[in-house]
Amino acid sequence: MIAAPRQTTRREPHAIAKKVSGNRDWLPLLYLFLAVLAVKGIFLALDPDPKFMLGDSASYLWTAISGWIPYDRSFAYGFLLGPMAVWPGSLTVMVATQTCLGAIAAWLAGFCLIRYFNARLWIAAPVALLCAAEPLQLFSERMVMTEAVSTFLFAVYAALGLGYLKRGSLLVLGLAQIVSVALISIRLSYLPIVVANSLLLPLLGPEARPMWTSVWQRLRRTGKAEGASRRPGLNARWFAIHLAISVVLSQGLLYGYRLKNSELTGFPPAYLYTDGPFLLGDWAPIVEPIDVRDPVLRKKIFGPLTVPLKPRAARDAHHFAPGGLRSTIEAATRKWDGSVDVVRANELAKEIAIHAAERDPLGLIDLSAETFADYFNISYFLSSIELDEGAHHQVPTQFSDEIWKYFHARYQQLNPGSLTQRWHHAAVPWYLFLLFVPLIFTCLALMAQRLYAPQWIFLGIMAWAVVFQAAALSAGPTERYLMPLAWLAFPMMGAVATSCARRWSGKRPLKAAP
Repeated sequence: MIAAPRQTTRREPHAIAKKVSGNRDWLPLLYLFLAVLAVKGIFLALDPDPKFMLGDSASYLWTAISGWIPYDRSFAYGFLLGPMAVWPGSLTVMVATQTCLGAIAAWLAGFCLIRYFNARLWIAAPVALLCAAEPLQLFSERMVMTEAVSTFLFAVYAALGLGYLKRGSLLVLGLAQIVSVALISIRLSYLPIVVANSLLLPLLGPEARPMWTSVWQRLRRTGKAEGASRRPGLNARWFAIHLAISVVLSQGLLYGYRLKNSELTGFPPAYLYTDGPFLLGDWAPIVEPIDVRDPVLRKKIFGPLTVPLKPRAARDAHHFAPGGLRSTIEAATRKWDGSVDVVRANELAKEIAIHAAERDPLGLIDLSAETFADYFNISYFLSSIELDEGAHHQVPTQFSDEIWKYFHARYQQLNPGSLTQRWHHAAVPWYLFLLFVPLIFTCLALMAQRLYAPQWIFLGIMAWAVVFQAAALSAGPTERYLMPLAWLAFPMMGAVATSCARRWSGKRPLKAAP
């Protein structure tokens, strides 16, 4: 009698793959983080010296030391400097802390590639390691400035946004909005991105995609959309819920931030109380006396003006120098006791800037294009980089004494030609490349697999917004304004390269990793 063949239990291939993958996924990510931390640690050992940009750095440190609240910049970073620098009595602790935050941000670039774009480790690992050695981020980690912390929060925010686009979790969407408010509290320049994404994320999320697919199919007149929901009304309701929660939560948290700012400064609720003068200074070349409707006020503002309006290089002087637009507006709006009416001066400057833009929109476009072109004026750009590095600054004796008193370091003894500073100074070609990252990314995304279209749009819009702000909302070429792009460039290019490689190799697109 022939024995029956022995039966074996056969698992489904996808179940085996899922189990093996689940057991191993965290190990490569752990090793990658340790490698990134090692790169950051090497740079920290070679260059542990803190760096300053006066008077921003002095303002943040004074907030940490005394609790003073500035009305012209972020107060949150000053509070963070308390545990990072003042309590331990060492700026080296601040540098080490910001280095660790930079390591997490660089690791998140690789994590996003693996988790949300199914990139192979051999692509994600070099991306994360290169991000760890990026010159803008390395230099910012040593600066008593907001860039290192804000870049870390931006990386977390971008990762949460990608996570929501993958799963459509309301919890992740809510966390993204919470992190976004922390982000703008450190650096307000992220506000347009945050507000736009409170709408964009639900519009690109899983609950909205069946509707867009259905609309697209109807436009093409091909009948019922493939993959569209069998219950479009249910999808529409869930999309409306996600959109409402995102917008209401975002606006509620932003209003809470404005209230907290009001509580600390004693002024009416606002994000900032000098955004008007800064905007007016940025747009000074298109401003004319006619933009002030009141003739008496016009004479008070433009009569004592000594800084010329038309030269683009004079815009920074309109922010800070006597005889610039900010100083004459503050003088024209003084209170009866001679003190500056900060709120009125801010509102008036904003009104003048907006009127100038409405009167001459083509002039504003031309000014933005010229500012973008100024990045390619190497001597001009280098002078801006040197200012950010602390060159040409008059260091007050009082500031040097305070540094010694609280942090036991002599300002004059800090290394001005350190490794990271030389790397930061030599990286001009990289900064110029960053200006074209959104365009390169958009062109490559058009050739990539469409599986990740919502992610492409999410990352691409943020990248374009950074370039727009650097050109239209700045007083000149400034490499610090490219900090978000210095992080975004790595996951963007890595993700598109992964997708293009799979398409060109003829492989079928992978579904998003669970």
